[in-house]
Amino acid sequence: MKPIRNSLGRNPLSDTLHRNPGILIDKSLKDGVVDVRRQGDRIILVRLVIGDLVLNVISAYAPQVGLSESSKSQFWEDLDSMVSTVPISEKLFIGGDLNGHMGATNVGYERVHGGFGYGSRNEGGGSNTLFRKRESHLVTFHSGQYSSQIDFILARREDRRACLDCKVIPGECVVPQHKLVVADFRFRVRAHRDKRAKIARTKWWKLRGEEAQTFKERMLGEGPWEEGADVEDMWLKMATCVRKVASEVFGVSRGGKQEVKETWWWNDEVQRAIKEKKECFKRLHLDKSATNIEGYRLAKRSAKRAVSVAKGQSFDNLYQRLDRLLVKDEEIKDRWREYFDKLFNGENEGPTFELDDSFDDTNRCFVRRIQEAKIGEALKRMKGGKAMGPDSIPIEVWRCLGERAVVWLTKLFNLIFRSNKMPEE
Repeated sequence: MKPIRNSLGRNPLSDTLHRNPGILIDKSLKDGVVDVRRQGDRIILVRLVIGDLVLNVISAYAPQVGLSESSKSQFWEDLDSMVSTVPISEKLFIGGDLNGHMGATNVGYERVHGGFGYGSRNEGGGSNTLFRKRESHLVTFHSGQYSSQIDFILARREDRRACLDCKVIPGECVVPQHKLVVADFRFRVRAHRDKRAKIARTKWWKLRGEEAQTFKERMLGEGPWEEGADVEDMWLKMATCVRKVASEVFGVSRGGKQEVKETWWWNDEVQRAIKEKKECFKRLHLDKSATNIEGYRLAKRSAKRAVSVAKGQSFDNLYQRLDRLLVKDEEIKDRWREYFDKLFNGENEGPTFELDDSFDDTNRCFVRRIQEAKIGEALKRMKGGKAMGPDSIPIEVWRCLGERAVVWLTKLFNLIFRSNKMPEE
């Protein structure tokens, strides 16, 4: 919570270049920041919410000794004004260069001084005095033969018990001549439930058997299969109809919280081991016999081993493929082409299609029409079970709708080529 300072050619009576303190927070807490305020150019407050706890952190940089008394008075008035806006029910911490000495003893200041300070006291003003430390863990400022304790972390008296430790890190310099002061506090936090909006999802896994047949019959009867004049309108009508019929036939989930699972390295062995572990767990849930307990324990161990092996092999293969940096445009394009081919087509090996670029003067401006056979063959080659795009419609839908879908998709793609426009989704 220290401002960056440049000590070259510094005028002790003017510290304009050294103001504007800032506060760094961990990226995991950034979503909890609810307010940031400045008071002048020497004080900043950050207010953040963690569970049921509200923390107010103030970073301050007091005027130097050589500045006028009016500047010093103005700083302390601004700091007092900022502190007075923090409710007593919220936590408050003040840190920074306060350019004051609290002294080694707490005589006369027993309620706010822990009794383990450094040097002699002046009129200035922490957690730094709560713990008995060696001198190197108390000195926050060192210049030549002069050492002092002028950087502090202040907290309210009721939070003294929550402070576990506070000391200076001698080997770390935040800015020239100043040392890093670290304080550890422990608070009991009651986490709030995640109130983010839950997204309901269509139960596409029911696209099989009788329900798939019902979905197909309704789509063939209700779907907008005619060719439109506008690509966006044509696609939006069909996509809306597909999602509407699917939600009515298959139903939608309640939109529960989903955990993001990293499964890109899964292989057949991992899936087999996980499936076996689930089966053993089901048997154990019905009958907690010694045999089922031992069987589940062995299956769990086997699944962990399979996951570890598959993950290691996948990362080894990844590192081997990244052994050199691609800089040539053609090599980069080939790498992307290979990636998307595996992404959309899986491991299926099919014929490689070459574009016919043998145009003469009579058909140089002619774009060949996409044939229905090509669309049908592409749908067959595409691997199922892939993640859905922004339209939330899986590839299995078009396969389920059969020849009618092939005809409609052919019309859509040809319209895209003629209009040179893609749907927003």
